[in-house]
Amino acid sequence: MTYKLNKITILLCASCSSWAMAQEQMDTMQSSANTLHEIVVYAEQNASLSSAQTVSQKDMSVAPATNNNISDYLKLNPHVRFVNSDENTMLRGEIKPAEISINGAEASQTSYFVDNVNMNNDLGIGADLFDGVMATIPRADYGQAYFFDTNLLSSVTVYDSNISASLGGFSGGAVVAKTKQYGGEDHVQLRYRTTRAAWAKFHVAEGDRAKFEEVLPNGMNADFQPKYNKHFVSLSAEKGISDNLGVVFGISRRGANIQQNRLISPDGQMGKRNHTRRSDNGLVNFSWTPNEQHRIEWGLRYSNYRESKFYATNLHSDIHDYHQAFGTTLAWVNGLPAGILTTTLAYDDFRDKRKSASTYMKTIIDSQGLEYSQGGMGNSTLNQKNWHISAEYALNPFSWGDWTHSISLGGIYQFTQYAFNRAQDAHSELYMDSGFGLIPLDQHSVRKGTVKAKYQNIAFYAEDLMKWAQLEFRPGIRIERDDYLRNTNIAPRFAMRWQFLEDSALNFGLNRYYGRSFASMKLAEQIFQLDGHDTFRYQDVKRFKTPHADELTIGIEQGLGNVMMKFNYIHRQNKNRIVLHESENALTGEKERYYKKGKDYHADIYTLAFHNIEPWELGLTQWQTTLAFDWLRMKGLDFGRGYNADSQVILDGKWTSYGDMMKKVNNHREEWVARLGIHMAIPAYHVSWTNNVFVKAPIKGIEHYDDLNSIPLYRRYDYGTHTQWDSSIRWQPMIHDKHSVYVKLDILNVLNKTRKGMTSKGEDYGFYTAGREFWLELGYEF
Repeated sequence: MTYKLNKITILLCASCSSWAMAQEQMDTMQSSANTLHEIVVYAEQNASLSSAQTVSQKDMSVAPATNNNISDYLKLNPHVRFVNSDENTMLRGEIKPAEISINGAEASQTSYFVDNVNMNNDLGIGADLFDGVMATIPRADYGQAYFFDTNLLSSVTVYDSNISASLGGFSGGAVVAKTKQYGGEDHVQLRYRTTRAAWAKFHVAEGDRAKFEEVLPNGMNADFQPKYNKHFVSLSAEKGISDNLGVVFGISRRGANIQQNRLISPDGQMGKRNHTRRSDNGLVNFSWTPNEQHRIEWGLRYSNYRESKFYATNLHSDIHDYHQAFGTTLAWVNGLPAGILTTTLAYDDFRDKRKSASTYMKTIIDSQGLEYSQGGMGNSTLNQKNWHISAEYALNPFSWGDWTHSISLGGIYQFTQYAFNRAQDAHSELYMDSGFGLIPLDQHSVRKGTVKAKYQNIAFYAEDLMKWAQLEFRPGIRIERDDYLRNTNIAPRFAMRWQFLEDSALNFGLNRYYGRSFASMKLAEQIFQLDGHDTFRYQDVKRFKTPHADELTIGIEQGLGNVMMKFNYIHRQNKNRIVLHESENALTGEKERYYKKGKDYHADIYTLAFHNIEPWELGLTQWQTTLAFDWLRMKGLDFGRGYNADSQVILDGKWTSYGDMMKKVNNHREEWVARLGIHMAIPAYHVSWTNNVFVKAPIKGIEHYDDLNSIPLYRRYDYGTHTQWDSSIRWQPMIHDKHSVYVKLDILNVLNKTRKGMTSKGEDYGFYTAGREFWLELGYEF
């Protein structure tokens, strides 16, 4: 606790020192020059040199989408790759947000922020650590702690390169979301959105059709989903309470029913039941501006995602998995004579829960080989609590000689507590029914208990946007330290822009980004000890260095009349990765899992993008277009535990090492993607039409199909290019004064073009990409 108080003291002293220094430099400035911003000012004071793309609420309201998750609206960003780049036609009923990679980094190295506060679920890092005991531990395998419905957000910004020193905790990039804040006018928005399996086209290999129609869960997973329906509803309202106090209120519910078959009696009778998915969101944001110098924001947020599911052969015993998050943020934006001081306090609680029918599970294999079970393995909870305090002082721009300076300084302290709790002992037994009685075959027990781990980290940063004539420089530095790896990390940031002609500019940057914490490893060791598993080890943890990426960027901007062209090159060196490995103990034969330093790798990203500056007008229509092409070149990484780069395999009939084989694979699916966005509006008729077209490079990879005398046999595949056209049309006529209704129709994959997808891990079937799908959305606004 002393460490925690000392860090808070240092942070507050640094803020006071910054204020004093600013007063000396700026005593001639007038307070009337200050402009108070809304709560999120981090990375915005000097954002002009950062490579960022913002999607506003207006953009999201007209874009074709699926489940209204943040990731749905990042598909046009040329720096973003999806972990599963193509949607699986068999899994259309799911509603969870997709995980993304930025500039070739692992998905776990994407940092998520909401209203100035980091919102990563660190328990999701290395979730496959617990494979084999997941029946008793919740599955926390997602980086986003809040599954926000984007109807409750005002914007989402992706920072991909030349990123401000105020943002950290990633070696890929940052996704910054803003919740809705009161804007001075009263508004209400009510929306309903729906789709179902009957509105979609399914493409299934002929050999897999029987499995697709049988729809038996694979464990607790619904791998085949030919029948589903989804219903989403949201309400948001902005209301002024007084002249200087306003509130925003928002709630939403998104739900899906996915039909599956399950055993309903020991004699083998099957019945149809639904797996369900439900995502609830809520927020309340107060905004109080007592005078021109002060603005106070207080927000409450809530997110609850639930999966209700069952094993195909478990009689009547359902399992419920929850991912819950709730928190609050208090921010004070203070207009001082020399600048703006933003102080932020936040608390968040993330919980992954598993609830099952009982604490005893009995499994029987009958004389016909049919296996069925009853009961469950009890309830358990993974928990992450974050306490956050930060301060940023953004000085008013000032001149010193021929240079103009814009300085930002800040500090961030975060204390995190991890916990795992199992309320009761749980026990399972396996029997064989011989016809004359039950013969015991195996049993397994886990103990009740609670284990905890703590983690603290602190960061300070400073940067100065300097302007002289047609040159802009932004040197910056970020210093971080935590009490787990105990590394002091110094991350220099530098970005430059030279406007050498009226319509031409050159951009350059050298930056270092330190990655996310692996502090949840502290909790994992204790969970294994609680369960009596001696299969997890740290190797050289004290010598681990924090993962980081060194970045070089070179870019050119060229105006061509009403068109802006941008070419950008990014080189990333990713170092000191911490990866999960597995090996077999030579004496006991038991598999041991451990973290070790992973292989360094580099990525080269080339992007070429065009967009029109002002809308083109043709008759009554207005057109906005974007065209982007990106090319990602990188070699294969360590592909998870259980793999040795030097082990021998047979690929396409030839001997090679596993490491050399993986060099032939691109980690993030496609090497290149072309993205075309066309938005047409007819203001006179309140009509908008948005089209997004993607042309994706071939997916090249390997699949394991057999073994020869314990030597794995692999073969290469090439699934070819894929073209997808998504379209959305929206009509929103005014019905009275400021009241309007709208109807929106989304058509995904208009041309119904598909390609075969990657083979699912551990299964011998492949999938096809999603076919054509229709969504209908209705709304009322005033």
